[in-house]
Amino acid sequence: MLTGMLSIWALSYIDYFGRVPVLPNGNDNTAFLFAVILAGMALSAAGIARMLNHGKSHPEVIEAPGEAKSDD
Repeated sequence: MLTGMLSIWALSYIDYFGRVPVLPNGNDNTAFLFAVILAGMALSAAGIARMLNHGKSHPEVIEAPGEAKSDD
């Protein structure tokens, strides 16, 4: 949910930059910088969520330390 919110927020900044590249006072629009920061935060949130919710684990496949597989 956080990743989606940050992504939509970043896209809104990119949209604003596309519509208004130069602000009315003559300064350059720096909304793309905020969009890049928010996109980075979205990627970080997705990575953290992936680490915390890693899915099913299969303990029957994992070997004990020092235990060798034998084909006997």
